[in-house]
Amino acid sequence: MTHNLLGGISTPKTCGEVSHPGIEVKVTEDGEGLICSPCKGINKEYDPELKDPANQHLKNKLEAAKAIPDSDRVAKAETVAKVRDKLQ
Repeated sequence: MTHNLLGGISTPKTCGEVSHPGIEVKVTEDGEGLICSPCKGINKEYDPELKDPANQHLKNKLEAAKAIPDSDRVAKAETVAKVRDKLQ
């Protein structure tokens, strides 16, 4: 993230987006899922939950989403959105 001239924070360049009820999900070029309202890295937003061994399968899904080719950006974003739904 970088700060812009207006004092806000600019989010990283994204390679995929999908709308989801109440939020917007984006995937950065390096494969990180962002939850937008405002944008937050899903791994940072749900760090305690993702560290819980009971949620290892969700952490694995996020890692797998990083491996989805950029040509299938919608699939990446949908995967992140589904994981977020389960973490809420």
